[in-house]
Amino acid sequence: MHTSTVRSPEYLRDLALCFIRQHQRDSRTQTHLHNQLLDRCAAHVQAVGEVSRPSAELISAQALGEYECRRQRAYVDIDASTSHTVFLRDPASGRTMTFSAAGLLRIAQLFNRERQDPPATWQCLWVGVDPCAAENSH
Repeated sequence: MHTSTVRSPEYLRDLALCFIRQHQRDSRTQTHLHNQLLDRCAAHVQAVGEVSRPSAELISAQALGEYECRRQRAYVDIDASTSHTVFLRDPASGRTMTFSAAGLLRIAQLFNRERQDPPATWQCLWVGVDPCAAENSH
């Protein structure tokens, strides 16, 4: 009889982060490789962590976001943010930027148009977007 082991959120996060650290060098510059990394990481987390595909995709996207921001001091203020407004704080400059869900969707759509055949799963989960560059270009 096979019994499933419940994995802690920390274990699953570390599992995804380790995979990303080992495989990220090839995907830094090309979006389609970035999406492949997310897809492969999700498959790894699903298989090794024994979680559902949607859970593995979420864990992988969160881990990649954490990995990509490891040298970045800016952060999303979860306490101030709502389901419709995201507050991005930059302690270095003291600036706070706000983004509506509609504005973030427009940014994601702009980047999705640039890609060739992105996997549908990652169309709005790609976390390599620089929201400051998109906001300041208007």
